[in-house]
Amino acid sequence: MLYSTKRSGVPAKAAAPGDVFYCTDSREVFYACADGTLLCLSDLLHGSLQRVREPGPKGDRGDRGHQGDRGEPGKPGKDGQDSEVPGPQGAQGTSGHDGLPGHDGRDGKNGRDGVDGKNGVDGRDGKDGARGPAGDVLAVGPDELKVAVETARQQLLARRAATQAAIEQARIDAKRLTHGVRAVLFNALNDVERANNG
Repeated sequence: MLYSTKRSGVPAKAAAPGDVFYCTDSREVFYACADGTLLCLSDLLHGSLQRVREPGPKGDRGDRGHQGDRGEPGKPGKDGQDSEVPGPQGAQGTSGHDGLPGHDGRDGKNGRDGVDGKNGVDGRDGKDGARGPAGDVLAVGPDELKVAVETARQQLLARRAATQAAIEQARIDAKRLTHGVRAVLFNALNDVERANNG
């Protein structure tokens, strides 16, 4: 087997016959004989007086050499694999600008109709007074005045009842209108109702 080593690395005896040791520093070649003795073939080829010799004992270890020059930078390595471990949380960002105003909301559904109030008790009619004889001068007596006042009161109550009924019907019909128009109409109906009940 061929071994390549420095001169100091050549052993005193070979492990197996036929081994060849080549010294990289001195360029000497040693051949192992059957008894393990190493013969220097370089001396035989160069015609040296010492035809055969064995390597001397290993010398002392030399001083450590100086540090060599720094090599050139290596080529960039390949990109590493993406880490599956999440990184630390970053700092909180600045507040964003205010957004645009939202659209107007839709009109709500109409409320339920209120319960109609009970009708009031009708007043009792007064008794008709006796009719007096016709005179030359028309004079309105207390009984006739009372009848006229009562008649006028009944007519007034009837007109108020009719007006109130018209107001309630207008409120019912207004439910089909839009919210803004219905609100204006309700305000006007309230004014009429207050004047009718005044």
